[in-house]
Order: sequence, then structure tokens, then C-alpha cells
Amino acid sequence: MRNSFIIFFITVFLSCSVSAQLSETQRIKLITQYNEIVTKAETIGNRADSVDFVWYAQLLEPYMHLEFFPDFYKEADPEFFTDENMDARSQWIASSQEKLKKLRLRKDITIYVEKADSLHVYNHEQLTSYPKFKSYRRKTKLKWHLEFLPSVELIKLATADTIKKNTVNYLQKLKLVEKKYQNKYLRGYRDRNLLSFFVDGYLEHRKRKRMKTRFEEKGLLKEPSRGAVILLAPPLIGVSSNSFTTIENNGTMVGLVQILGYDRYIGQSFKNYFGFSIFHASPLNSTMGLWDSSMIGLEVHYKNLFNIGYGLGYKEQTIGTETGRFGQIFVSVALFNKFFKKE
Repeated sequence: MRNSFIIFFITVFLSCSVSAQLSETQRIKLITQYNEIVTKAETIGNRADSVDFVWYAQLLEPYMHLEFFPDFYKEADPEFFTDENMDARSQWIASSQEKLKKLRLRKDITIYVEKADSLHVYNHEQLTSYPKFKSYRRKTKLKWHLEFLPSVELIKLATADTIKKNTVNYLQKLKLVEKKYQNKYLRGYRDRNLLSFFVDGYLEHRKRKRMKTRFEEKGLLKEPSRGAVILLAPPLIGVSSNSFTTIENNGTMVGLVQILGYDRYIGQSFKNYFGFSIFHASPLNSTMGLWDSSMIGLEVHYKNLFNIGYGLGYKEQTIGTETGRFGQIFVSVALFNKFFKKE
């Protein structure tokens, strides 16, 4: 189950975000092949074939000239095609990659060219998809030529190398992020939601569901959210102080249940958290009746290992001439992990 889930993330990541980035050696080879294509376009006798070579050369440009866009791109949309727009660069590579992938089948492909100058290839999603550029572009066919083969194969190899490298890198990142989910949902979080612990089956289902919802379109798994709501946490064993109100009540051992609260996870590991909660407390050795002695209060806690709060009785008590509620300070610790191991 775990391995198949990781493979799912990697597959989506690669299909969404991998672009064929060439190594320096590969780029040098591609520049040589690019120059040969350009020379062929200038020397070939057949004009139709010459135009094919000009168009094809423009499909190779994103792999070599990553630092700038063609001038006619900038003239068409100067606000979008800027040197700082990294998304535009990624889309430029992706557009070429898609067309070259089809050319590997040794078939003709459909491209868009500028109406005013048919030698300008609109090789970018911004120019080929947006309606505002509809009147400036036209469809045409780029024919396959055997001279395209060396550069097509080189880019295919570079893409395979990139996929392999990114697979390894992303798998390592995914394992680190998944460990954060593991720490959150199988350590602190399960101790804060008793019902979820049983309903979700050791919270494995909850963890997987949260991982899916935080998977970005770009193929990156975001770390867990820093917050967690407390809903009916497992009981705690604590002690209370003597009453701080005019209605006296001696300190005693109590059982507490955190009814509603909020935790905030800190640090990179997601093992530590602090928060607050509204709790219900009942004395374990009450002589006044369970309901008469029960209290509600507010506490703060760290990792659910140390909890301190203040509570007031649900009901008013009359002792002698005094009538009111007794209020006490509570200190408590969690015992749930003693019976259910964290890992």
C-alpha cells in the first residue's frame, strides 16, 4: 500500500513537472546539430524543405537559449515574456518537448506560425491558446526530415536522464515529507482525537487522505498543515490543587477529557506541538457525587505530556454561609501512549 502510494505521487510529479534540461555536454552537442539544421535551411534548394528546417530550428531554441525569448515573443506580449518569468520559460520548454515527442514518431506535426511572418513559429502555450492572439497566428504542417533525427534522439536521451535524476531526488523529498505526516498523525494527532483513532483505523486512512488533498498541481507534496483540531481526546490522569475560590474544595486525583481545542505543530519533524483545550474533569475519589464535583476548564499543553489549566465547577455549592462554584488548578499527563505504541 505504502509503495504504491509513493509511486502514484512520483508518476504525477514526473508527468506534470519534468522538462528536458540538458547537461552542458548535451547542450554543446545540440548547438552543433542546431547549426547544421540552420546551415541546411540556408543551402537546401527546395524552398518548402528550407522552411521546414527553419521551423524545426525554432523548436530547438528553448533547450539552448534559456536566458531569453525571441524578439517576436516579446513584441506579441511584452508583459508576459520577461526575463524574470520562470513559468513562461518552463512552458516554452514544455511546448517544444510536446512537439518533439510527436516528431519522434517520424510523422508530420501541426504547428502555429505568425501570419505576418510565416518563418516565426508560435511555440508557446501563451501564443497558441489565448484567443487574443488568434488573428495573428495560423496553422500549418511541419514535415519530418531525416536530418532531424540526431537532435530528436539527443533530447529524448536528455529527457530520460532528467526523469531518472528527478525520480531519485523527488523520492527522497517525498519520503521526508511523508515522515512528517507519519509523525503528526501517528503521534500527537491520534492522541487528540479519540473517535478518529478508532473510526479511521489507526489514523492511516486519515494520513493518506490528507496527503492527497495537499498534493499540488505542480507535482509537489506539501508538508502537513501546522494546525490540528482537538475533538474528544483520550482521558488524562491529573491532580488538582485546593480551591482558589471562597468555596473550598481539597485537591484530589481527577480524570480529564479534552473536549475541544487546537494544537500547533512546531519544528521540522512534526513531533512537537503546543496548544490549548476546553476540558471536563471529574474527581476519581469524589464523596459529593460525580456530577456535583465535576468541573469544566481551559488548559494549555505541550505535546500532551504536560498540561496545566484552571477549572470551575459545573454547579454552585453551598458550604456554611458561602454559595458559589469552586475553582482549581489542574496538572495532568497523557497515559494513552503507554497502551498504544507510537510506531
